[in-house]
Formats: sequence, structure tokens, C-alpha cells
Amino acid sequence: MKKIHPKVWILFVGTFLTIMCAVHLWKAYSQQKQNWNEQAKTAFFHAIDLEVEQITLPLHYTPIPVQRQISVKSSIPDSIKLITDNGVQVFHLPAYKRKHAYVNDGTKNALLSLSLKEQPLLPEPLQATWDSLLVAHDIKADTRVFCRTTDMSGHINAVCSETEGMTQKADSLVSTYLGYRLELEISGYISYNWWSLVSSGQNILCILLVCIVWFSLLYRKLFHFLLPDANETKNNERTTRKRIVCKPQVRGRNDRLYNLGMEIYFDAEQNVLCNENDKTIVTLSATMSNLLECFLKSPHHTLSKHDIYLAIGKELETYSLDSFYKMIGRLRDKLESVSPATISNDRNGFYQLVLPSSINKTEKNESFG
Repeated sequence: MKKIHPKVWILFVGTFLTIMCAVHLWKAYSQQKQNWNEQAKTAFFHAIDLEVEQITLPLHYTPIPVQRQISVKSSIPDSIKLITDNGVQVFHLPAYKRKHAYVNDGTKNALLSLSLKEQPLLPEPLQATWDSLLVAHDIKADTRVFCRTTDMSGHINAVCSETEGMTQKADSLVSTYLGYRLELEISGYISYNWWSLVSSGQNILCILLVCIVWFSLLYRKLFHFLLPDANETKNNERTTRKRIVCKPQVRGRNDRLYNLGMEIYFDAEQNVLCNENDKTIVTLSATMSNLLECFLKSPHHTLSKHDIYLAIGKELETYSLDSFYKMIGRLRDKLESVSPATISNDRNGFYQLVLPSSINKTEKNESFG
């Protein structure tokens, strides 16, 4: 089984943790938004209570908050009759207005209509009161209030509080209706910044975790971006090592003895890696020895995968890729353990025996001439 590259694991773990952090933040955001919406609704009706208390009613009247309203089947009828300049008119009160009526009492609504005609509720003071109540509950939000009044002829007059930038992003939170005909609609709009809905500790923890994971994956690219000179030097060293490949030197007394650098030699007759005193350091199998000699004799010390199969006497159909990769890996490990030589793969099916550029024919001939 082919070994999975560590970067693949880091990418998988990073993606998984990023998704988990996003889900966690979304759940925290949704839960906090729901809690704040409930508190904001309560504060909105409390603000209306405070504004209505300042209106002079014809008779003694105490507003009833929503929490104390009676059921939808209240004393508010589904239609009312009023005598106007045009005679008797019938006004139908929709179910949704009766359901969300501020006061579920026809008589009190009639008194409220008379008072609102002389002292209308304005959205700006109502919004200011609502904002102060939200601040008292430590709720960070932007608000807006709309007041829509429907006259006897059915025309609607809308007035809103001025809050720059709220039109596009604000959500309708709650609406309520006042008056005998439920002619006054008061709507509250609210919006939150997502970072205010999630605690700072959760934000920092999730962002830090994601940054650590992705930095571990991209640290090389960041290093190359921040230090381009170091990157260029490193690439030049790799290019020099890859392109400058010297022809191996062979000792005069043994035509199958090859210099691998750092005074390490490959004896193809004995299947060993030895030093200049002919002391055996690493023993190779006959298959590895034959393959290494084929590398040394081939042009540019490069063999294709098919050449390697022929060198080791294996068939493509019977010799698995896993065994092939393991054999190349074992030979590479043996070379790298005692010498500067290594085997590189260009990812296109070709393998190259890379020897150091410091092998000097004169020096070798002086030692073994």
C-alpha cells in the first residue's frame, strides 16, 4: 500500500477542523441570535409601554403589555362600524392584526385612537427608548422603527426612524397594532454583527486553531514568499545537484569497482559498498547490485521503470508496484546511509542515480593507480 504524504493528512485534518469550527461558530451565532431576539422583543414592547404612558388619555388608562394580553379570541371584533362624514362605514379587522394587537380591548383601543390622533407616536423617540433598553441588557444591535398609519380612506402614511445603513441588512423582528381600527402599525427592525453574537473567546480559539493548521500546511510557501532570496539559493543548489552528474571513476585493478564519493566505492563483483581500504561497509543483494551497476553504466545514470524491471529480472505482470517501490527505497536507503549518492524520481517513470560533483579522477587515480 502506497504511503500517504504527510501534507495530504494535514490538508484533511485542516479541512475537517475548519468545517467543525465553522459549524461551532454557526451554532453559537444562531443560539445567541435567538436569545437576543427574544430579549429585544420584550424590550420593544417595554419601550412602547413607556411611550404610551406619556400620552394623555381621555380617561384613566393603563396599557397592557403583550405578556398579559388575553388570547386571540378577545373582545376585539373582526369588524367595527363608525359614523363618518360619508355615513356609516364598516372596517374589517384582519386576524393577523387582532392576533398582534397591542391591547386586546376594544374600549381601550378606542380611547388610544383618540389620544394618538392628537399626540401621535413618533419613531425616533421610540427607537431611542428601545436602544437604551437593549444597552441595559448588554445587547449590541442596530435598530430601526417604522410607524404606518392607515386613515379612514385606506391610505397609508409611513414614517421611519433614520438609521444609516439599516435598510439593506435589518431583519423585521416584531410588529404590533394600536387603535380602535388597529390603524397604527409599529414595526421594529434589528440587525447584529456576527462577531458580537459569538463570544470573543470562541472567536479567538477557532481562528487560532484554523490558522495553526493552515500555516503548518502552507509554511513553505509563506517562507518562500517572505524570503525569496533564500528560496532562489535553495533552488539553485537543487538544480546544480541534479544537473552536475559526474561519470563514476573505476579503479584500474578492478573494472567493476565504482567511486560513489566520500571515499565510498561499489564493488559489483562482491556486491558490497566498501571504503578505500576495501573494508565492507554495506552488503547488497545480487538484485540490488545488478541494478546499481545498470544505473552506473546507463547514460546520465538514468533508467526507466521498464529498464529497472529488466535489470532485476522481473515481469511487469507478476512484480507488484508495491514491491518495486520498496526495492527502490531499500537501495536508496543503503546508498544514503554511507555515501552522498541517492536515487531520484522525476515522477514521469524515470529514476536517476545522482552522484556528487566532487568525484575527481586525478585524486582517485593517485589513490589507486
